[in-house]
Amino acid sequence: MKTNFSNDSPYNNSIDSTNIDSVYRLGFDHIAVGIAVVSLSGKFIKINRQLCEILGYSYNELIDLTFEDLTMPEDIKERLAWSKSILAGHTRKNFIRVKRYRHKLGHLVWAKLTASLVRDELNKPSFFIFSIQDVFELKETEDALDVALVKLRNAYKEIDKLSSIDAVSGALKYDALRKQIGFSIEQFNRHKVPATLILTNIEQLKSINKFYGKEYGDRALRAVASRLLDEIRNNDAVARYFEDEFIIVLPNTEFRPALDYIQRINSDITFRLADGSVKSVELSIGASQIAEHIQTSNDWIHEAKTIMFENKANKKPAE
Repeated sequence: MKTNFSNDSPYNNSIDSTNIDSVYRLGFDHIAVGIAVVSLSGKFIKINRQLCEILGYSYNELIDLTFEDLTMPEDIKERLAWSKSILAGHTRKNFIRVKRYRHKLGHLVWAKLTASLVRDELNKPSFFIFSIQDVFELKETEDALDVALVKLRNAYKEIDKLSSIDAVSGALKYDALRKQIGFSIEQFNRHKVPATLILTNIEQLKSINKFYGKEYGDRALRAVASRLLDEIRNNDAVARYFEDEFIIVLPNTEFRPALDYIQRINSDITFRLADGSVKSVELSIGASQIAEHIQTSNDWIHEAKTIMFENKANKKPAE
């Protein structure tokens, strides 16, 4: 059964072939997981050699199929719901599940699916990236998937460069957030609509990069970004600011309700090291509610940063 992601989607399937070729040239066919570039309507655009090997098909056989053709019917509904949700802007999270796929020889292949939406330079949905890896391999090479996904991100870095999404963390780039900050200031000046800006700093990121390597610094960044994004509402926004900082804008939110968000994000953020041990990530946080004296984005960020440094200075040393 072939099922489109969204038959009535307003998005068309026209994709810049230069973007796709950039992905392909930069190692698309040589990473250790099965990868497919999939149109918004669910058709394969590019598939790599590893995906063909996992499912037992030749390139020419597989390119004419869809993931729905290869998936057990009861496993399809949840992923289609995610596709519609991310296209509509209701979520920014990747879809990650262990699912079953039909091998050409008839048996089932259990694999971990990671699905991501790639946007163009105008921040419009362009295409999906699907990766699958055998569960058996995953048990022995969990860290290898991280490396493969980093390589994949590098592969479409040329596409992501002009888009609004930070390739490492998955949060917005600051330039994409700047308009929302300006809009919140304008709404306050015209209609006194409240808003709160939160600035967070990953306290140990430099030491993590130094002692464990940049790969693990990136894991810390992703762990923090995932927590920040998981806790926002539809109209909120999270952007990576500097290397170790994130900005969160909460429209229509006064300071006290913003404290609830801060409490949710400021606990139990962890990532795994090479030996399997868990390392915690600590945040310094400053929050500023929009006020009359704030006229520019720099004013607002500066005030939140000042508060963040004051909070950091007032922290009790760990006992």
